[in-house]
Amino acid sequence: MHLQAPPFPLPRLRRRPLGPRLGVRTVRAGLVLAFGMRSVSRVPNAAYTAAVPRGTDYALARRAVLRDLRLGTRAREDVCDAHPELVRAARNVGEPATADCPVCGGGELYFVSYVYGDGLKAANGCCLSYPGELDKLRAKHDEFDCYVVEVCVDCRWNHLGRRELHGRRHAG
Repeated sequence: MHLQAPPFPLPRLRRRPLGPRLGVRTVRAGLVLAFGMRSVSRVPNAAYTAAVPRGTDYALARRAVLRDLRLGTRAREDVCDAHPELVRAARNVGEPATADCPVCGGGELYFVSYVYGDGLKAANGCCLSYPGELDKLRAKHDEFDCYVVEVCVDCRWNHLGRRELHGRRHAG
């Protein structure tokens, strides 16, 4: 197969110089210089460190899934497929949501929080079952993730709501 040139002129792409290649890779935070060079310690600007995100909100992905469901691009079986253990955890230890389910309109919507981290040992992968548990884990461990899942026990809708970083390293 032979490709022909288009009947119109293509714009010329100019590459900007990337700067001198010194063998030094600077990390964006400006704290580490690698490849065997001595490290330079700088005090980061406080205006930038306060804005570091400590989590991820999945609201845009949720809205896209619900939009696709409304338009018929996705089937209800594809989005209402919660695992039975997730539904059981929502029913028994989940935190009730103030809003109704976005799919079925029922009021049985819960938030279930799961924690994951290297240092959690026995608590790794478990759902939080009582209110003060997250605070105890936060005080005891350096770093771990908390995933909050939105679950409807009526239609089995589930979606990852947010991911948060917790621990002593992220306190304050």
